[in-house]
Amino acid sequence: MCSNNNTLAQFCGSESDSSVNGNFSVSCPTQACPPPYEYTVDCFCAAPLVVNYRLKSPGFSDFRTYINAFQSMMSRGLKIRIDQFYIQKFEWEEGPRLGMHLKLFPLYVDNNSSHVFNTSEVLRLRNSFLDFDLPTNDLFGPFELLDFILLDPYRDGKSQKLLMIS
Repeated sequence: MCSNNNTLAQFCGSESDSSVNGNFSVSCPTQACPPPYEYTVDCFCAAPLVVNYRLKSPGFSDFRTYINAFQSMMSRGLKIRIDQFYIQKFEWEEGPRLGMHLKLFPLYVDNNSSHVFNTSEVLRLRNSFLDFDLPTNDLFGPFELLDFILLDPYRDGKSQKLLMIS
């Protein structure tokens, strides 16, 4: 990516370190992407959509056992690939409820792929959460959208007004 992208080339390094992004093992250059961009599982710098999400009454007490099933269900429901869906963090809350910080990344095909979602895709994804148009089942129970965060690349010009959640 760095050799083909002059804008991001200054942030790329030659050394590598290994880390885990969801269930995918990745080895990316040690130099990070310029904020607010982050590495995807393909070591591609992209701006994620950040979603704060909560399962209101899940039918389990250890989410780690069900992470893969949840990722598969959500990626199918959002009509994105599983490697575009990342659970950044999850924690139990009073209730018991399971709060999560999710990240959705643009599709990576090759080094010419877009580093951001286009406006219509942001709206489609946001509406999937707002319209409760996502799959549910007895195991995961009902959910609620707590926040749909737009990072700087998604907040410019007219699109900022279109994308805000009221």
